[in-house]
Amino acid sequence: MIELLIELKWPVIVILILIGASFFIKYLYIISLNKMLEYKKLQLNKDLETFKGYITKETERYKNDLEHLRLEYEIKYSRLHQDRASIVQSLYGKLIHLRISMERMTAPLKYGSDENEREREENALINNATDRFDDFSVFYEVNKLIFPSDICELIEEIKDTYYDAIFDYMEPVRFQKMGVVDKKDLIEPRKKAIEAGKTIREKVPAILGKIEQHFRLYLGVDDPSAVTPPPQTFPKSNPASDY
Repeated sequence: MIELLIELKWPVIVILILIGASFFIKYLYIISLNKMLEYKKLQLNKDLETFKGYITKETERYKNDLEHLRLEYEIKYSRLHQDRASIVQSLYGKLIHLRISMERMTAPLKYGSDENEREREENALINNATDRFDDFSVFYEVNKLIFPSDICELIEEIKDTYYDAIFDYMEPVRFQKMGVVDKKDLIEPRKKAIEAGKTIREKVPAILGKIEQHFRLYLGVDDPSAVTPPPQTFPKSNPASDY
């Protein structure tokens, strides 16, 4: 462009002015562009800080929501654990009452001054044992769903063992009710009754010990290695007492 102006014989001063004006305009454009870029940068930083603030608020809100859910879950779990612990305690209590009543029912020696008194005592012990069994069985069936399958298997095992023992122990009673009085005919039924007592004294403690271990693990209250099976006790029978 300068060559063209020279060919047109423009004065040098004019050419210099035009050149200076061109550079000045370019300089102003660069300054304007830099200011625009600086403004855009400031605006971008401002938007970024606004977005960071929004993210921080949302993060805090989500953290608070999660904390609220955590506390709500802990409260619900704590209540559920308390309910489970109460049921386990009640079931175990019924199981111990049943064990005591079964041991007394099947005890080899019965006390009584005469045959009639011994028979009344025997009937009272049988009734108490069957009532305890029914109470335990119904309570377990109602609350069965809260127990893991491994605990249920043990409870079912001890329940079946008690049921069979009651059935076998009452074999002589059923024969006598059918009119069987000959002692020879009562030998086998009485053997079943004796075997029922052995089952209660020998088989049940091991199963009950396993149930205790599982209950302790289920409740998280003790080291299972510290749990021992319940002692085999044979207290003096007292049918009138409420165990």
